[in-house]
Amino acid sequence: MGENKWSDEQLDVINSRNENLLVSAAAGAGKTSVLVERIVKLITEGTTDVDKLLVVTFTKDAAAHMREKLADRIEELLEKDPDARNLKRQQMLLRSACIMTIDSFCNRVVHEFFHEVDIDPAFRNGQGAEIKLMENSVLDDLLEEYYAAGEKDFLDMIESFCSARDDTGLVDLVKSLSRAADAQAWPEEWLDGLEAEYVADSEGHAELSPEWKNFAVAYAQSVLDYAADCLNRGIAICNIENGPAAYLPAFQSDLAMLERISAAKDFAGMSDAVNTIRFDRMAPVRGADADLKERASAERKEFKGIIEKLQKLFGASEEEIAEEMKASAGPVITLIRITKEYIRRLGKMKLEKNVLDFSDVEHLTLNILASKDKDGNVIRRPAAMELGRRFSEIFVDEYQDSNFIQEQIVKVIAGENSEYTRTFM
Repeated sequence: MGENKWSDEQLDVINSRNENLLVSAAAGAGKTSVLVERIVKLITEGTTDVDKLLVVTFTKDAAAHMREKLADRIEELLEKDPDARNLKRQQMLLRSACIMTIDSFCNRVVHEFFHEVDIDPAFRNGQGAEIKLMENSVLDDLLEEYYAAGEKDFLDMIESFCSARDDTGLVDLVKSLSRAADAQAWPEEWLDGLEAEYVADSEGHAELSPEWKNFAVAYAQSVLDYAADCLNRGIAICNIENGPAAYLPAFQSDLAMLERISAAKDFAGMSDAVNTIRFDRMAPVRGADADLKERASAERKEFKGIIEKLQKLFGASEEEIAEEMKASAGPVITLIRITKEYIRRLGKMKLEKNVLDFSDVEHLTLNILASKDKDGNVIRRPAAMELGRRFSEIFVDEYQDSNFIQEQIVKVIAGENSEYTRTFM
């Protein structure tokens, strides 16, 4: 595996030192191989030892494969220089190197620093079915209490979110909101922020904020990119030999219409553009391949579905949307408060049973490593500083799959402008 196999860009990544790096490349471009070669360079040039590196992957197989590739590279170098003492040392240290999944690393941190969060170190990781039973039990008991109390806010929420037959919709909403909160670094703070926004909506004038309108336009632009992909795929299908070429005028008309919509830069412009749409009918096709006709029709149906959803979003006036949001604020606030109570009770049951899921362990890890001051600034705790001194560099494979918690964990270990730890993602 000589250096001449690497491109100039890959060599820049492999040889860069004393800086944080984020490497982006297409699937199959060799990102993981570059990561391994960078580690090999670091440990062979005497910059660090392999057990001073934290290498985080997202599957056990990926961790095992990476450890194996490192072992193979060290063995290959030893064959060329059998007396290299540093290589022999790195070969020994590789056995205890921290090359593992993020879940395994978080479990290790919680077991090492369990005293920081008052957790029994004998906890076990609950399986899916067990956790689901606990979730259902807690939520059933909680909703039963609300039904028995019969307070107006709760009954209004039921009327807003549930069908006449059952409260399945409410159960799904609570669980969905809970999962969304769990994906945040600071779940309770995130839910408090949501609640504060809706309280402001319920107490203020009925008008859309600039932030909301900007978000709506940004969302529209993102789905319009996908809509363009649908049209381009449809046009490509029409152009295949024996394809439904008669459909092309409708697709071309759609594409021109999409360009006009995409040119809208603000909420009013997007609303005008979306609500003046007219779809041309596709011409009848004779003699074309039936499968190609079906595929082209499916792409146009997908495109039309996207536009119709945007018409629902931008179909009402700003005043009407604002009034609807104000009217919905009360039920949403109640939903958020129920979700927060559900999360608290579920957490208590898990601690009593000494059973945690992976999300619990990630949040415990973050609580061990960091806290927030009264102004909301993240403060590194002693455990983060100790780990920051322990590891000279943190490698994160498949960084795009990281959630907010995992990203924050890496960030607090490395520290802001830390003299100890660099990150390679």
